[in-house]
Amino acid sequence: MIPPMIRGLRAGGAAVNVSDEKIDSFLGVLYNLHMAAINPAEFNATPARVVPGMSGSPSEPKQKIENLHDFVTDLVLGTWLAFDQDGTSVKLRLSWISPWRATYIFANRSGSVLNVFTPEELAWEMSTGRVTLIQEPVPLFERATSATLEYLAVQKVAQDASANQTVDQAVPSPAADTNAATAETVRRSA
Repeated sequence: MIPPMIRGLRAGGAAVNVSDEKIDSFLGVLYNLHMAAINPAEFNATPARVVPGMSGSPSEPKQKIENLHDFVTDLVLGTWLAFDQDGTSVKLRLSWISPWRATYIFANRSGSVLNVFTPEELAWEMSTGRVTLIQEPVPLFERATSATLEYLAVQKVAQDASANQTVDQAVPSPAADTNAATAETVRRSA
């Protein structure tokens, strides 16, 4: 099941001219997340990139994105960013991308605040820390897949724990084996 899916992902990436490096990076992250979902106790998945303003825990330091221009180019509709405007943080969602991806329009929930950026301007603002990522949109299918994998991982851990209890109860202790052998010997000699 997995190899055909990987072939399909590679073929899809090739069809839209995604570089092999990006596909390999994507598949590597996907593998790490898959393994972490299957066996969270043994595998520690690390994110592919850590984004300013988005960390796993509040105590983690913010780290810079390796290539801001690529990150900005890959933004999708629905991505929420925090813009620092005169010391006030304004949360805006990417609402429109021009067909040539030359202009991004961000708006608040009501549509009353608009910011227009080119990818270069947005990358510059992110590099200075005036713009940070709040939340990337996660499609419904990915959320459902993640929830299913998490559920299955929990079920597997519970199943393994109950199987270990059953094995512990089914395996007789060495003392019981000795007593059974002694009883058998006594029966045969009588």
